[in-house]
Amino acid sequence: PDQLAALSNIFLQRKGGTGVLVNALKGKTIAKDAAIHLGRSIQSTGRSNPELAKAIAVAGGLSSSGAPQPVNLSPEEMAKLIHAVKTTGNAERGEAIFRREDLSCLKCHAIGGAGGKVGPDLISLGGSSQPDYIVDSLLNPNKAVKENYNAVTVVTLQGKVYSGVLVRRSDSQLVLRDVNDNIMNIPLDQIDEESPAASLMPVGLLEKLTQQELTDLVRFLTELGKTDAYTISKDRVVRRWRVMKGTPDAMNAIRRTRHATAATENPAFIWEPAYSRVDGSLPVRKFDEIGKLHVSNRATGAAFVRCELEALSPGKAILKFNSVDGLKMWLGEKPIVLKPETEIELTRGVHRLTFAIDLTPERDVLRLELLDAPSSPAQVEILNGK
Repeated sequence: PDQLAALSNIFLQRKGGTGVLVNALKGKTIAKDAAIHLGRSIQSTGRSNPELAKAIAVAGGLSSSGAPQPVNLSPEEMAKLIHAVKTTGNAERGEAIFRREDLSCLKCHAIGGAGGKVGPDLISLGGSSQPDYIVDSLLNPNKAVKENYNAVTVVTLQGKVYSGVLVRRSDSQLVLRDVNDNIMNIPLDQIDEESPAASLMPVGLLEKLTQQELTDLVRFLTELGKTDAYTISKDRVVRRWRVMKGTPDAMNAIRRTRHATAATENPAFIWEPAYSRVDGSLPVRKFDEIGKLHVSNRATGAAFVRCELEALSPGKAILKFNSVDGLKMWLGEKPIVLKPETEIELTRGVHRLTFAIDLTPERDVLRLELLDAPSSPAQVEILNGK
């Protein structure tokens, strides 16, 4: 990858170099992995060049040169891939690939209740499914659709078309869930046509991956619910978060005021979903630095995240942190002094916790576990989902 990046820079940093590279690729064939790395290298420069992107895709046989196609492996190819998964696959790298934004796995799938509901929860995938089934699910989504997750297409009498996973059917309406997790209620007497639809998982999604990345991803999925390292523990840990996006408006709002502003309902703030890893830890190093004042090169900024608890009955609960160094918290808009195990008082209802995290080199992850307080009548749950 580094050599390909250096090679692409030779052309990109010279006037007319892009055209030279496009012409050099015409009629040529390059390895798929090389095309993927080369495309990523060029994308990382921030320059949009559709002609070059297409030339790389055509030379590497990637789907952007035409309609994505499902992949059906021969028995020999399947055996070779599964052997590679067992011998060279790395589940830790695979989990990082699964979490990549460009793949959007967590948009449709949850792990332990945190994530989308369009597809099945993958909490025990490795323990309940054979490796070849998992591979087929990735490469040819329509070949291996889990029961109760079949999609349907509905055309109404008004000519509107709806597609989604069937949630339920009653005597009066059909309920579908679309790819964005939106629920659609369609009256039965308004339906003109209903037919099976293709899987909502996009075909060709994994063409963005190199062979080693695919191997690592499958290794991770085959270990979910099968090995101790990738089995959801019984600990009540926060798995669904919201992270503040580092927009100019958000940065200005924080810098003009103070970190506590993040705990308010300020319209300048945009909160996006973030999810903990299987072990319950939330990686924070790639979060946007919002609170940095740029006073010196060594000044560290802060990231802001939120989670929610619901108290079914009032009382005390305990929050257990992996570390409280460089961490601030607000319960609602009330600041809370943190200790490794912090006791909080909750009234009945939903409560929002907001955190400011100093992005120091020592802070890699945030892990928050909910414990029962001794003799407290409180019944508290962590809110998961998307």
